[in-house]
Amino acid sequence: MSNVGGLWDQIIENKLTASILVLVVVLIIYFLGYRLVLKKHLPKKTKNAVTRRGQTYWRMITSIFRYTLLVALLLGILKVNGVNVDSLLAGLGIAGVVAGLAIQDVLKDMIRGFSLVTDSYFSVGDVIKYKDDECKVISIGLRTTKLESTISGNIISISNRNIEQAEVVKDVIFLTLPTPYGLPLDKMEQLMNSIVDKVTNQEKIGTCDYLGIKKLGDNSIDHLFKVHCRADQRTSATRKSLKAALREYEKYGVEVPFAQLDVHLDKNGAK
Repeated sequence: MSNVGGLWDQIIENKLTASILVLVVVLIIYFLGYRLVLKKHLPKKTKNAVTRRGQTYWRMITSIFRYTLLVALLLGILKVNGVNVDSLLAGLGIAGVVAGLAIQDVLKDMIRGFSLVTDSYFSVGDVIKYKDDECKVISIGLRTTKLESTISGNIISISNRNIEQAEVVKDVIFLTLPTPYGLPLDKMEQLMNSIVDKVTNQEKIGTCDYLGIKKLGDNSIDHLFKVHCRADQRTSATRKSLKAALREYEKYGVEVPFAQLDVHLDKNGAK
């Protein structure tokens, strides 16, 4: 035992060796805690809202675990290098006010991050509308939320404090399709039913419902369709639906109406 104690004293006296030892211990704890416990028990990706919420909580716990280990590593290295950690922690009460002013944005991010998770407004796997882009939520951390654009595929990292009035996108899109006024009613109904059948048969689309006439416009009769699809595939589903609808327009010999300007001339050619 005396030999072991002497070896430990030598390690402590060698500050570089002691610092490396602290680092190794923290890395072992990280491996055991994250790789074998947290990551292993992370809920698998699913459409189930309860499981998605659990995945969000689990990722938040993982983020807290990392920050805690980082603080422990910093304090441990300071301790073995002769810094009085107890006095340092006691002085945080005074320094905390100054530090709080300096890192108030970071604190806002963390508070907002906890709020996002506890309020369950959206979870990992949901699709939200951020500014003018629809994005899939990849992760919600203590400071940032990572999104993936469903249009460009770009990864967007946003400070939690900057996520304001985010809209959760549902698994449905609404399409407005026009028909000309001169189209007979029977042919119009056949066209609408045919569009429903063709759109429903498209890949990545669940069902398509014809909701009826939306409005009588200046140059067309506008019809409303409700198309069910995954929220992260709305852009692709919209393109496929419009393409299928145009093919039916061609099949029935119906032209897509467009704005026209009627000019009337009198006998002298004046407008």
